[in-house]
Parts: sequence; structure tokens; C-alpha cells
Amino acid sequence: MLRLEHTTLYKASDLAGNESRETTRILIPPLGATPSPLPTRQVEPAETRIPQPQTTNNCPLMTDDCSLPALPLSPTRTPVVSAFQSPTHQAPITNSPITNHPSPAPLFGAAALTALAAATGLALAERKRRKDAMRRAIALSMSKRCRDEEARQRAEAQAEAVGLSVPKPSRRNAAEEARKAQAYLLAQIAAQQAALEQTVSHRGQDAKIERMEEAEGAALAAAKTAKPQRDEQAYQDYRAGERDAETIVADYQTRKAVQEYRAGERDVATTSQHAETVKSISDWGANIYDSAVGIAVGAYAAWKARMLQFRTLESGHISVSATTPEGTRQAYRAILAAEQNFNFKGTRYLPQTVTSRTATGLIKGAINGDAWALAGATSFILNSIEYGWGSTSVDDLANRTIKNQDFWASTAADAVVGVATGFAAAAVVGGTIVGLTALGVTAVAAVPLAVTIGVTAVVAAGIGWGLSALGVNDALQGTFNQGIDWVQSLFG
Repeated sequence: MLRLEHTTLYKASDLAGNESRETTRILIPPLGATPSPLPTRQVEPAETRIPQPQTTNNCPLMTDDCSLPALPLSPTRTPVVSAFQSPTHQAPITNSPITNHPSPAPLFGAAALTALAAATGLALAERKRRKDAMRRAIALSMSKRCRDEEARQRAEAQAEAVGLSVPKPSRRNAAEEARKAQAYLLAQIAAQQAALEQTVSHRGQDAKIERMEEAEGAALAAAKTAKPQRDEQAYQDYRAGERDAETIVADYQTRKAVQEYRAGERDVATTSQHAETVKSISDWGANIYDSAVGIAVGAYAAWKARMLQFRTLESGHISVSATTPEGTRQAYRAILAAEQNFNFKGTRYLPQTVTSRTATGLIKGAINGDAWALAGATSFILNSIEYGWGSTSVDDLANRTIKNQDFWASTAADAVVGVATGFAAAAVVGGTIVGLTALGVTAVAAVPLAVTIGVTAVVAAGIGWGLSALGVNDALQGTFNQGIDWVQSLFG
């Protein structure tokens, strides 16, 4: 940053040999910089030397430089202003978060010092100008008198050399010359006294300037002392306002948080109710679909077994016959045994044998590979619809279904529940007919196989509704999720 510095040297001397030197140095700090220390005044002594007058024959009243003898004045020491400097001003350090702007007081002080230095320089320049003018006037007058006197003496010497008589100055002329010399001495004495009075006046002005500087310094010191107090009060006021603002903001944030929390509660409640409603509808639709598939599969199995008939004989045995065309009856019985696990290749059985083989066929049909494939396909379709509903793209559908762990856990749980439901229905129906036959109700053994298969499908649908209502599917889904996480931790 640029700093301006202006130095001025003032030097003055009079006929008496008094000499004074005054130096002013003005430092102008750059804009926005911290000012320098307070103005200080340094006094440099300047000795006054009084030369002794020397007379000559040619100019009895003049010195060797054709000047009048100086008045005997005692040596003095003139105080000289050597430099002006500004005080070191350091802004008080506070913890206030307010941005501290530089105080204008140091700038005003610097401006006042600049003006004071300029006024002092103008006064010294004026005094020097007056002294120089007086010296020039005295020097011109003395030079003229010296030339006139030398011309007169040369004329007298030339006249004496050629033997001419030069008229001596008359007594009147001598008196006139003495009067002029006396008047000149009086004038020089008056001029020296005037110069002395002027010096005293300038000293008074210097004292006045010193008092002004002291007053300015006192004002700056008072301003410097008062500024920290004003800054502290302003900081306290700011902190009080800041605390009020913090209280208001905290109040507002609390109310807003409460409002947002309540709005969130309402949104969560609405969303939760909506999710529960959607889940209930989805579960209901899934149960209907699952039951419909189970009943349809059961109806198809019953339709395939419709040709096999049971009839009670007088001997108490059960006659098993196939109403298929001639030549296909044995093949039909073999197909039932292979595909549906109903082994009735003979033509007459005890009632207990018929019910036992019927129950065995129902149970084996509920847990064979076809049953697992059907349950898995049904579960996959239902969960794909449930999890993929609302997808916006193929990637979104994949992220919701096949890339989603919950999807596979739900699919597996539904498949297991579907197979378990069929097994439970087969066990219930088969156990019932076997039990009734053992109790002597042999009429159940004569019930057509297609009817028994249809009843088993209906019972399976009912059991499926019951397990879904009890939340068995969701609980099993959670168990599968935990198992998947455990396996991932083993290989993670």
C-alpha cells in the first residue's frame, strides 16, 4: 500500500547572527490503514553566535562585510519542530461478531495535524520572507554608503597625488554626516529591536501552537479512552438484541417443528392407513387367486378321476370299476396310479383299503413335484403383481421384484404355505375318511374318488384363508429374510 511522506526544512537567520532551523515531516497514511502515533514535538537546539565588530579606516562604522555592528545579544536556543508523527492507534479487541469499521476519530486527528503543520509552515515562511526583505534593504543601503565613501576617499587620494588641494568638509557637513550616521545607527537598532520583538512574537505563536497540539492530543486521548467504552456498550446492546433474536428464532423453530411433526403424524397415519388398506386388498386378492387356482387344480384332478367308480357289494367289499371304453380300463387305472398316486388296479377291495389308498393318494398328490411347481408359479405371479404394481420402467420393475430380497422371501413363504395348505387339507380329508371307516361307517369308502378330491380342494382353500388371516405368510416371510441375511453374512 502507498504511504505519502512530505518533509520541509525551514532555516532563518538575522543580522545579529541568530539562526534557527525548523523541520516539518507530514506522514499521510493510505486509505483504510491504521494511523501512526500521536504528534510529538522534538526540539533541536540551535546555537546563536554573535560576531565581534571590526572597524576599518575606510568605513569606520562598518564591519568587514560592510554591515553595522550587531547589538550585544546573549546566545539563545530556539526550539525547533522537527517532526510530526501520528499516534499508534490499535482498535480494541472484542469478541463481538459485529464487523468493526475503522473509527473516524484518527482520520480527523490526522487531518487536524496536517492543517496545523501547514499553518506552521506558512507562518515560518512569512517570517523568513520578512527577515530576508529587511536584510536585503539594509545590505543595499550599506553597500551604497560604502561605495560613496570609497569614491570620496579615492578622489581625495588622487587629488593629493597631483598636488591639488581638496576642500575639507566643513563643520556643517561633518555635523550632517554625524547626524546621518547616528540616524542610521538608531534605525539599525530599531530594526534589530523589531526583529527581536518579531522573534518573541513567533515564540508566542510557537507556544500557542504547542498549546493547540496539547489540546488536540488531550482530545485524541479522551476520544481514545471513550471509544472502548462506546464499543463495549454497543457490543452489550448487540448481544442483548442477539439473545432476543435467538429466543424468537428458537420459538419459531419449535412451533414449526411441532407443526411439521403433527403434519407428519397425519401423513404417516394416512399413509399407514392407506398402506394397510392396500395390503388388505392385496392379501384378499391373493387369497382369492390362490384359492381359485387350488380349486381349479383340484377340479381338474377330480375331472381326470371321474371315470373311477366305487360300489359297495353285499359281501361288504368295495367294487372298483372304470367306465372307460373296453380295452382302456387297465391303462386308465395305471395312469391314475402314476399321475395322481391312486393305486386301484384291482377290482375289489376292503373298505379300509379303499379309504387308506385314497388318503395316501391325496397326501402324495399334495407334496409331489407338481404341487411344488404349481405353488411356486402361483406365488411368483401373485408377488410380481403386488411388488411390481406402479413400476415406471423395466428397470424399476426389476428393482422392485427380482432384485428385491423381500420379493423372493415373500414368494418362498407363499409357496411353502401353499404346499402346506394342500398337505393339511389332504391329511384332514384322508384322516377323516380313514377314521370313519375304522369306526364302521363304511359308506364313506363308496364315495366317488372325484368327490373326495373336490372336497379336499375346498378344504385347502379354507385352510389357506385361515393361515393368511393369522399372519402366517408374513411371519414366514420374516423368517426367510433373516435366513437370507444370515447366508449373506457367511459369504459376505
